[in-house]
Amino acid sequence: MKTIISADTQYNDLVGNIAIDKIFNKDIEEFFKDKGIDTDKYTIVSFSFILNGNSTSMNVNTTHLKHKEILKCKKQSNSIPIKVFYFDMSIEELLKYIKRLSFTVTSHKEIQDITMTIEEEVAL
Repeated sequence: MKTIISADTQYNDLVGNIAIDKIFNKDIEEFFKDKGIDTDKYTIVSFSFILNGNSTSMNVNTTHLKHKEILKCKKQSNSIPIKVFYFDMSIEELLKYIKRLSFTVTSHKEIQDITMTIEEEVAL
């Protein structure tokens, strides 16, 4: 199965992007190690945090390739083999590793890649 790094829900009513600043004294790779992922063997490529009603979980996409090999594959085929780890996780656990989080969604998925020009800003 092929996949791309992208957020996805059942209907994708609103789509967008996210940015995270890590907390400097806490290594998210240590968290993954604690969950049972051998970070010496696998490189973390991406992870998804899923909130579904009262259930929260995480998917961690890893590869046996090292960073330089990943970049080489990106140039050659734009594809890498991944191994996915799944586990339950609370929002509180995740927030221990996040200093700042920002996400933006569009009101209509058809315009998610449009360029917007701010004409006016209004503080409410």
